[in-house]
Amino acid sequence: MAASETAAQLRANITDISSSIARQRALLKDLEKQKSEAESLLNAVLDPMGRLPLEIATDIFKQCLPSTPTFDNYKATPAVLTEICRAWRKLAISTPTLWTSISDAGVPPEKFSSFFRTWGLRTKGLPLSVRLHKSLTAPDQYSLHSFARRVRTLEVHSPRDGGLRGIAGYRFSDLKSLKVTRCMVDYDWVPFHNARASARLLACAPNLEECTFVNLRFTDDIHSDPTTDVATPLTHASLKRLQLGASQAPTYPSDLCSSVILQYLTLPALESLCISDLDIAPEDVVSFLTRSSPPLRSLYLSSEHYEDGEIEHYLRLVPNLTDLDIRYEDEFATPLLWVFRDANDLLPNLRSLTMRGVSVTEADYACVVNILQNRRETLGRFSLIVDDADVVIDGPHADVLHTAVASHRKQGMQVHFGTEDNSRF
Repeated sequence: MAASETAAQLRANITDISSSIARQRALLKDLEKQKSEAESLLNAVLDPMGRLPLEIATDIFKQCLPSTPTFDNYKATPAVLTEICRAWRKLAISTPTLWTSISDAGVPPEKFSSFFRTWGLRTKGLPLSVRLHKSLTAPDQYSLHSFARRVRTLEVHSPRDGGLRGIAGYRFSDLKSLKVTRCMVDYDWVPFHNARASARLLACAPNLEECTFVNLRFTDDIHSDPTTDVATPLTHASLKRLQLGASQAPTYPSDLCSSVILQYLTLPALESLCISDLDIAPEDVVSFLTRSSPPLRSLYLSSEHYEDGEIEHYLRLVPNLTDLDIRYEDEFATPLLWVFRDANDLLPNLRSLTMRGVSVTEADYACVVNILQNRRETLGRFSLIVDDADVVIDGPHADVLHTAVASHRKQGMQVHFGTEDNSRF
């Protein structure tokens, strides 16, 4: 009996000790909580951000963002602000404008869907800027689809066509700017996407105002296959700025055929058009300009060759043009100079005229003098940019040109005659 009573007493003693331990643990947990709260209060007292009104502290966080959306590192601002302390994390998460630029750059593929949803929800309904660098999986597409109506700016950068296919068919009702770039991995090109499909993509964004297709290789020219079913070109009533190819001085293969998409579009609101690899037939360009009848103000064209009368025909279809920039490849400037010399009624509102990559002879100087004189009331900038850094401007006609340039400069006209970086005057 004594041994049994001793065992019972020991068990009771263990129970009491266990209860005491539980009470001490609860007390320790409460003390740790009190300590954490006290530390938070101390941080709030010592932290300048904690002493600021909420509106000012929020504005400071906003100032941490780059002036333009950055997509290079998903762990940079604003994500880094959530890792400083609880107060900063709470403030950052509750500031919707910090999370409106979303990219998959650096995000592990298996985490992109949850990452996209998290950032999208933190914006609380604000417009989004999205950049994609890889093909989207089905869950990724679903996450993007749930926020598609709020995407204001969309960039797709991909070495293959999966990135573009992943967004096709979604309704981007608020999209204003679209940029699709095929990253150059090597020169073993596989067609990125067909022109008709890309044109249909624009139909998913009825309010789109700016569109850029860079390094895309379209292969479905409507004239290349007699069995091609040519539907009525898509009319997009909102698009104002379109860039095809790359920006000026191209450094890519010459067979990109990005201007093929013009065969499938009608753009009645177009104000700015940049084509850095014009490679469709002149009649297709004329057809596009005729059916679109756009209020075009700015035009950049680059081609290896222009047919006689081709440029003037184009320009007659866009009489409101104010900024014209044309690049020749291994061509003399004489034909275009003659156009502006002999047709004073051509482009009466022209403010800036630039010709690039041209070869100039002394006989062209008189044309330049004539153009400057006839358009002195309207032309604000004239540039004749040659590729040869050793071009010599000499002779009696050159003296007349020097005198004319000096005179027009005094009247406020900007004149550039030489290489891109060095005017010979």
